[in-house]
Amino acid sequence: MTDKLLVNESKATVTLPIEAYNAMVQSREVSIPLVTLEKFSDLTGLTNRGREGSKHQYGVVEGLRRNGYLPTIKLGRHVMVNLFALQEELSEKDRI
Repeated sequence: MTDKLLVNESKATVTLPIEAYNAMVQSREVSIPLVTLEKFSDLTGLTNRGREGSKHQYGVVEGLRRNGYLPTIKLGRHVMVNLFALQEELSEKDRI
C-alpha cells in the first residue's frame, strides 16, 4: 500500500490509498457525476412518470431528456443524467 497519490497524466488517472478514498467519501468530498432518471427525478422533485389517466405516459424528466434539455448518456440499457455537464451548461447560461 502506498501513502502517496500516484498521477498518470497520459491516462488522466490518479491513484490513492483506499483509506484516503473512504475518508473522502465519508466527508462527501467525492460527488457522483451520473444519476439515473429516477434519481434525478427524486433530487429535483420533477415527475418521471405521466399522471395516471393522462394521455402522456412520460413525465417531465423524460420530456426534458427527449427534447435534449438534459445531458444524458446511455450505459448499457440505463440512461443516466450527466450532472457535471448539466452544471456546466447552467453556469454558461448564467454568464450570458
